[in-house]
Amino acid sequence: MKRNDGCNLCVLCKGCNTGCMWGVGKRSAPLMIINDYPTKGDDFRGEPLSSGDSSALLDHILKHLSLSRDMLYITNAIKCRPVNVKMNPKTLQQYCDVCFPYLNTEIQHVKPKVLLLLGANTLVMMTGLTGITRLEGQAVPPPVGDIPTYVGLSPAYILKNPHKEVRLVQTLHEVAKLAGLKPKAVKQERLFDYEIF
Repeated sequence: MKRNDGCNLCVLCKGCNTGCMWGVGKRSAPLMIINDYPTKGDDFRGEPLSSGDSSALLDHILKHLSLSRDMLYITNAIKCRPVNVKMNPKTLQQYCDVCFPYLNTEIQHVKPKVLLLLGANTLVMMTGLTGITRLEGQAVPPPVGDIPTYVGLSPAYILKNPHKEVRLVQTLHEVAKLAGLKPKAVKQERLFDYEIF
């Protein structure tokens, strides 16, 4: 899959460093993780969830589950970093709708067994549902076909609410098992050293 670095379907491509950012990971991954949109660091590196504290937290949790990024496919619902754009629910949905054909192409190529939507923004954009704290860890209507789809708290949210880390660990463990991977069970409630932030 080759990204469309000349995409001009919306204004987001004008202000970002990496336009139309594709996901990264195994091209036949059984589990696809979908985040909302690239951060400044992700935009600079050209990869979703690849920089900053959220990326470090995700990697740390995956390591403790005996999983790694090269076993998964990680992408964003919105393919360009919003620069000087107010991201409210209406604009999030607008840009997600514009980018959806790209996301759909990724899903069709990767053919994951399970999708994991990370965070409240992704949940709303992909399903129209709200209430991330009520729905996290649960199955939600799939955005494409009949692929089992689950929702989890985003690493960015966990960084602000470390006591909920165990919920993301449990969700990743369960969806990895459903996808046919073999995650290791983790009993500790706190895996990450939040004192560094």
